[in-house]
Amino acid sequence: ACNTARGRVERAMAVATSEAAAENDPEFWQKTLVFCNIRAGEIAPAQLGLQLMQELGGDPEGAFLALGQRMLDGVGHFPDLLPAKAPELAMADQLGEALPEGMLDLKDPKVAVASLRLKGLSANERVLAAETAAANAALDGDNLREAYRTVSFTQQQISTALSLAGSQPGGLDRALLLQAAEAAAQPSLRAELVLVALEEGRADGLYYVTAQAFAPSILSLEPEPDLLWFAGSAGRALYALGKYEGANAWFDLARRESMISPQAQASLTTLWPYARLAGFSASDWDGSLAAWGLARNESKEHIAD
Repeated sequence: ACNTARGRVERAMAVATSEAAAENDPEFWQKTLVFCNIRAGEIAPAQLGLQLMQELGGDPEGAFLALGQRMLDGVGHFPDLLPAKAPELAMADQLGEALPEGMLDLKDPKVAVASLRLKGLSANERVLAAETAAANAALDGDNLREAYRTVSFTQQQISTALSLAGSQPGGLDRALLLQAAEAAAQPSLRAELVLVALEEGRADGLYYVTAQAFAPSILSLEPEPDLLWFAGSAGRALYALGKYEGANAWFDLARRESMISPQAQASLTTLWPYARLAGFSASDWDGSLAAWGLARNESKEHIAD
């Protein structure tokens, strides 16, 4: 069975890494052989393989040796940091245990993508991995949204999501805000939840992926005067996502109300360059890049009271 070790590792992780693609990588083959032996219950060959690896320095990071010993006796320690290598990731997956937080460098896109398949990730780290993968175009908005939905919250947390915003790591905050937005019956509440999520995403350098995840919630809202305060944020997010029809509807709302509402005028100024770039006719409104720049520097949109 061990002659299929490489395939077992790849299937366990369902991800092709550069290590797995290297036909002449002796470290990869040695590790996958040990992994296969452990899975097949061939304890003596597995122990011999780990011993030789230790003596010959075949595992400089020590992560594979630690995980292999834990698989064999159940008491070996977890490594401090798990490298982005297929055998180590497959070993961690095979253990099926809760993994210590911080053992995975989830800011590394390669680790983040592979780790999404690990059974032992905490909710916080799973969301962090999903956001890192999405930010590096390795995960789309639909899958990021699904990752947010997998986090378990109580009904009390969901109903008080706005007051809880900022009280937990950003990814978990966005997961809570998404679930609350999807559950919100009132359009104004849904808009407030989305706005907070977009602002948190911007602060964390994840504005685009946050907009991707929350796009259905934004699109579910009708551009109506009661939501005028949300026009700039909704339009900007939809323009960024290339959803021009929906974005133009918010721009048009701001344009219609701009003669009587300073808030609408501010939103119109904010959205004007995006509308022009999207090809939306704005000839009856005298916008300018100077006004847009001034608005960006001096004004913020606020959540409705």
